[in-house]
Amino acid sequence: MGTSGDTIEVLHVDDDTAFTALTPTFLTRESAQFSVTTACSPTEGMAHLQNEHVDCVVSDYDMPETNGIEFLEQVREDFPDLPFILFTGKGSETVASEAISAGVTDYLQKSSGSHQYTVLANRIENAVDAYRSKQRLERLERVRQTVREVNRALVREERRDRLEWSICYQLHSSDAYAFVWLTRYDDGVLTPHASHGVDAPSLTSIRLADACERTRTAVTTPRIVVDQDPDLPPELTREPDVAYNECAVVPVMYNDTTYGTLHLYSQPGTVISENEELVLIEIADDVGYGIHNLDLRAEVADY
Repeated sequence: MGTSGDTIEVLHVDDDTAFTALTPTFLTRESAQFSVTTACSPTEGMAHLQNEHVDCVVSDYDMPETNGIEFLEQVREDFPDLPFILFTGKGSETVASEAISAGVTDYLQKSSGSHQYTVLANRIENAVDAYRSKQRLERLERVRQTVREVNRALVREERRDRLEWSICYQLHSSDAYAFVWLTRYDDGVLTPHASHGVDAPSLTSIRLADACERTRTAVTTPRIVVDQDPDLPPELTREPDVAYNECAVVPVMYNDTTYGTLHLYSQPGTVISENEELVLIEIADDVGYGIHNLDLRAEVADY
């Protein structure tokens, strides 16, 4: 499937609890990717959206107090691009027109039998595929913009600590990452020297031999390592206050010298693509080159 095996978190909102009780069963029969949460009102649905990750909303139209179009308008205020499928027994050109005007992703009329869930599953998958593709492109562009900011920092900064802080700041400010930190590598020890999005006191030095597997692999291989289900690394002494999804560790090098490691944790619900990996390698290489030049300047100044 186009969603590459990732779980699709579906929120189904319908005041008919007998109907919503069937949705998880029939959708998961269509694909094991689906994880379905049900809500019996738009109010309950909005509360779930505010607190949990959702890939697609499926909503009825004819509900008391707030109908499906009004619910869609509420969702669009906070989640302008989130896939929203109106799945309703009230089919009319007027409802369809209002839904399109309000920014509905797709419109599907309920029918009898289980085949309607086959159609619904297909519509959800297509909507989520398009949504995730758009997110990946936008995310990649933000990270590429960071390359330009990194190059400016390489020219501007004259001290290694300022350069490292600037790199972490630019990467975190791109909104692509929940938190970021940079370490320095010396005599087998990794020491965090700059971070953004995570409290510096929660980071501590660690010997490479005691580091997590992804960090050891990134340094010894050397290559970028992306962990899709990262455990808390030993150098991070407490769980961060922000949620995250994947982790990437990139060696910061120039020629054969390893200057440190760059650690990046992606935002919830996002993945680090192969194209993004290439950009992160470019950033780490640029930082390594910048640190090398700063070291050369320091050596010249000492003469």
